[in-house]
This record gives sequence, C-alpha cells and structure tokens, in this order.
Amino acid sequence: MKLKRLIALSLALLTFYLGSVACAATVRWVAVVTSRSSVYASPDYSSKKLGTLNKNQSLAIIESKDGWSKVELNGNVGFMPSGYLKRTTKSMYVCKPYMTIFASNNASSKKLDVCYYGEKVNLEATSGNWARVTCGKVTGFCDYSYLTSTNPNNMDKTVYTQSDNIKVYYGPDTSTGAICTVKSGMKLVLTAIYKDSWCRVKNGSAVGFIQKKYLDTSLPKKAEESLDVTVYTQKDNLKVYESARTSAKVIATVNANMKLVCTQIIDNTWCRVKNGSAVGYIQKSYLDTKKADHLNTMTKTVYTQKDDIKIYADASTSSSVLMTVDRNQKLTCKAVLDDTWCRVQSGSKYGYIHKSYVGTSKVNAYSTETPAVGKSKAADWWTSGIASKFARGETAIVTDVATGISWRVYRGGGTNHADVQPFTAEDTAAMKKACGSDYGTWRRRAIWVTVDGQKYAASMNCMPHGDGSIRNNNFDGHYCIHFTNSRTHGTNSVCSLHQAAIRKALAAG
Repeated sequence: MKLKRLIALSLALLTFYLGSVACAATVRWVAVVTSRSSVYASPDYSSKKLGTLNKNQSLAIIESKDGWSKVELNGNVGFMPSGYLKRTTKSMYVCKPYMTIFASNNASSKKLDVCYYGEKVNLEATSGNWARVTCGKVTGFCDYSYLTSTNPNNMDKTVYTQSDNIKVYYGPDTSTGAICTVKSGMKLVLTAIYKDSWCRVKNGSAVGFIQKKYLDTSLPKKAEESLDVTVYTQKDNLKVYESARTSAKVIATVNANMKLVCTQIIDNTWCRVKNGSAVGYIQKSYLDTKKADHLNTMTKTVYTQKDDIKIYADASTSSSVLMTVDRNQKLTCKAVLDDTWCRVQSGSKYGYIHKSYVGTSKVNAYSTETPAVGKSKAADWWTSGIASKFARGETAIVTDVATGISWRVYRGGGTNHADVQPFTAEDTAAMKKACGSDYGTWRRRAIWVTVDGQKYAASMNCMPHGDGSIRNNNFDGHYCIHFTNSRTHGTNSVCSLHQAAIRKALAAG
C-alpha cells in the first residue's frame, strides 16, 4: 500500500510541477527508463525532485546534454540522468488508406515510399505534426495524424472471393491502384475492415485490399461444378461481363458463333465461360451447344441505297444503334432474317439493316446530269479546239471519276484554263458530295467533261475562289478545270498535278 501511495504521490507531484512543452516543433525521441530514477526540476541532483519513474516507463527525450536529458511525460517536462534512459521505438499503425513517407519533415521533399492502412511502422521521434518512422527498410518522415497506436489488425478470419476478376488494391481505395485480379473461390485471411466497405486480406505473406461486398465466409454458391462444355454464342454484339450480373463491368463484346467453354452454370441464368485463359460471364439464353447456322446462309456483296441508314446491334429497331452510314456503303450480307432484316458484315463488325435499304448495286442519286457514254479522250487546250467548244457562257457536264457523280457547270471565264461554276444549287450539292473532304481545298481530282456528247479527260480543284456570275447556286466564286497542256493563271505554267489527274481520267474510261 505504501508503494502505491508513493507512486501516486510521485505522479501528482510530476503533474503539478512540470511545465508544458514550450515549442511545438521540438523533436521528441521515443525512450524508456532503464532503471528506477528520480525526475528533477533542473539538470542538477541538488534541484528539486519532481517524482520517480520506474523501469520500462515510456517517455520522450527532448534533448540530452552533459549527462542529463530533458524528458517529457504526458505533456510535462523534467530532467533525468541520461544513463537511466535508452532510445527505443514505439509500434504504430497506419490509420488512413495510405501514407506517404518523405525524406524530411516537409511535404515538398522527396517521396521515399508509401505505406497502407493497417501497416505497422516503428515510431522513433515526433516533431510538431511530423513523425520519424521506419516502415520496412525505409526510414523517413510522415504526417503524425496518419498514425494510431491501436492495431487495427484485430481479426483472423478465413474468407472466400465470390466472383471472378476481383481486383486486389494496395490500399482501401481504388485510387491506390490494383495489385492483381483473383478468381472466384480464392481462400484468404481477413485481418481488418476499413469503414465497413474494405477488407484487408492476406494470402501467405502478401497483403492487399478487396471491397467487402466481394467476400464471404463461405465458398461461392455453384449450381453446377466442374463443367467442360463447348458452347457457341447465338447473337452478335453480345456482352461478356466480369461477374454474373448485368451491372458488372463489361470486359468484352463478341459476335455470333464464337466458340467458348462453359465451366459453370449459375442459378440457371448465367454461364461462366472461358476463351483460352480469359474468363467471363454470359447470360445462358445467348448460348447453345450448336452454332446459329441461320445467321450464316450467304456471302453477298450489297450496297446501302440511301443516306443516314442505321445499323443496329440486333434485328430490331429497339436495339442499340452501332453506326449510321450513307448510300453506297459496301457491306457483306451474311443472312436475311424473316425476309425483313439483313445481317451485314463490315470488316470484323456485324450488325443489322432493314432489307429494303440495301441492294446489289450502287445508286447514284446525287447526280443532276447524265454524262455521255463511251471512251473519254484527251483534248489539248491550245490545239484541239476544246476551249472554243466549251466557250465562255456555255455549259458542260462534269463527272467525278472516283464517285461517278455528275453535275452541270457554267464557264464564266478563264483564258489559260476554264473557270467554271456549278449551274444550280443542286449542282453545287452534287459537286460537294463528290469532292467529300477535298471540298474547300486545292487538291486535284480526275474528272470527265462532257461537251457536245463527247467525254474529255480533265482535272479540277475543289476550292471556291475569285468571282462568280451566278448568285443563287450556293457557290461563292468559281473553280478551275484544266485540260491537256492548259496553264495556270498566276505563273502561266503547266501544273503537273492537274496533268497527272488528266492521265488518271483518261486511263479510267
């Protein structure tokens, strides 16, 4: 009883006499008392005794000098002989999703490492809001508020993953990055739970974090185990999910008749499937042990017959639109369903178009004029008489070699070559469609010009420039048509690019 009263009296005296720490930035080293010793008011044995501390009592050393150490206990300070003290470390734990260790007590200093929730660190000293710690083999500084003396790893429970492709993170936050993914039924040891949504788990010596909703103390329920059945997808643009629910992440999209291996059926609704080493989940109703042969009954080249045709993911206008295409898009028809829908292929993609919007030949509804038939011929601008046949004030029919689109033009000027304008607003629209992305540029296009029933090989640019005499044709200015050996206005020279396009038109027909 006397000993208890003595210890209580010593602590009371210590609390009464010791002052508060003077400077928040003072370094406090973690230490223990090595042998029972008195605490003095100053570094002098003749000074007032403030109390007595027992062996293994923990405290902090603020500074040591001339055989004395200034110490702190519970926010109060005093002095002890240094021989009765020994620096040590205190076990602390990371209490936030992750904690950065810096090279010095400055957040702008070099980042040495990152520790994660529940990880043990050895505290060596504190200074204001900073702590000097060792984590693994790295010693540095961290924010003291990220540490707790309470070990959060107070659990030792066996748990199992409940689905495939579950991500394991470095810390209890997706921003910490994924370490790996694991499959369904993996056995792990749960050591801690963070904010009732993340689990700190161990697999041997490896540690990571998994969202709590993906774990359970029982193995995942399986309707059928250890299947090895070959199946085929029965529709195009079929989604493969990360787990057996439509709210899960879509990990792939596959087309009809893809060969897969079904390894498990879940609730008679989902199939766990494999493609090589890849694993995913597909709704059971979209799989069969036989190919969907009705989706591959032909291989026929078809062309879209109008603009803005929608290609759907399935043979229904209520399905999602994969893309929208204009007329004359070349496709391969693989099957006709119910004499209404065409299953079409473009490259590696499949979709569905209403049968009435495709045909076996291209359409040319953009043209406003019909050009002459037969072989085109070259016409020298200076010697053939073409400049007189296609005189100023006359019209001609231009046909774009690449697209086959034709329109009428009016020659309003030009000496070294013909300066022309589309004759009407409809002719301008046809020209723009033929030029496509070349419109508004100086790029040359191979054309045929029909004058008096004869096709001539020629070249044009697609750049409106200068003046034009027609005001209601939606075309601002004029553009140039060159024939063999015609020249530019600016440099009075033969343009090699125009001449190359003329030769291309001549070779094309």
